[in-house]
Amino acid sequence: MASKKDPRTPAQIKLAKQLGAAIAEARKKAGLSQDELAYRCGLHRAYMGFVEQGRYSITVATLVQVCSELDAKPSEILDEIGH
Repeated sequence: MASKKDPRTPAQIKLAKQLGAAIAEARKKAGLSQDELAYRCGLHRAYMGFVEQGRYSITVATLVQVCSELDAKPSEILDEIGH
């Protein structure tokens, strides 16, 4: 089976990994499991895991929903990127 090439640029992949790590950190601070956060957001648990790993890029709408469930502002999560 041939592997699929990621259509994202290296910069997009790096950004997705940084955003995923920031989401994971905020989730842990909120005391939630990936499963619980995914459930609260109406997302599949595997999808949430892939987001946190940077394997998937998320939309702004999904970021806003996730932040709402984490009781955080999207700007707070985005501010963590690159630090």
